[in-house]
Amino acid sequence: MADGDWNEVYEEVEAEYFVGREQELESFHLNIRLSKPRFLIYYITGQGGAGKTTLLNRGKAIAQEYGFLLADCDEQQHNVPSVLGRFAQQLTDQGFPLKDFNERNKTYRQKMHEIENDPEAPQGLVATLARTVVRAAFIGADSIPGVRKGLEFVSREIVETQASEWATYLAKKFSNRDEMALVRDPISILTPIFFKDVNEICQKRKVLLCFDNFEAAPSELVVWILRLREYKPSQGIRIAIAGRDLPGAKWDALRKITLRSRQRIKVSI
Repeated sequence: MADGDWNEVYEEVEAEYFVGREQELESFHLNIRLSKPRFLIYYITGQGGAGKTTLLNRGKAIAQEYGFLLADCDEQQHNVPSVLGRFAQQLTDQGFPLKDFNERNKTYRQKMHEIENDPEAPQGLVATLARTVVRAAFIGADSIPGVRKGLEFVSREIVETQASEWATYLAKKFSNRDEMALVRDPISILTPIFFKDVNEICQKRKVLLCFDNFEAAPSELVVWILRLREYKPSQGIRIAIAGRDLPGAKWDALRKITLRSRQRIKVSI
């Protein structure tokens, strides 16, 4: 009798990851199906090789059983606009385009492309323009949680000089104020449009947004998630996160709506 193929061994090993973790999956299963859930965020933590991604994939499969649309991202998306763009593309591919967001995001990507290919663009602008640290330079780092730490070793004179240079360049580059605002602060402009469109989708289908390898997420993505309530996402939008690190005290703002498991693979926030 011929031996089985690799898939047979893979499936057996994968099943071992869930010994003693049925409770996590059952809790997820019971909550994800509710129209008005007790929890909106599911956070899977554990050391490398502990099966976080596998558990996340099981969660995705359960959500699909209940008709959820899925969108995911990982460490390959280096900033919030790229995360939103990936989510939007995946939802569009499933037949639910984010019309207003896609249009605005297209403009954003076009303008960024122009800057990337402009030899007169100030040094360092392209690499950091979508990041919170640049917005902090424009409006004051102290107003944005977590940014001051990133600027500890950068003198205020350097930051202010760069900010002035970038602002002068952008004002010269873009005569359209809306376009300049979009390039300078894409997160605060694109996010409300994104959730407006996804909220409309949720009138027909629920949506699960997944973040894998979250320990490698940029700091502004963490801040963005902590501020999600400001954008009034629909109850039909759920979030699943998998990462090595347990979240700290800053996550208190979302802790009450986050499912926490007490197994070896912990679901917490």
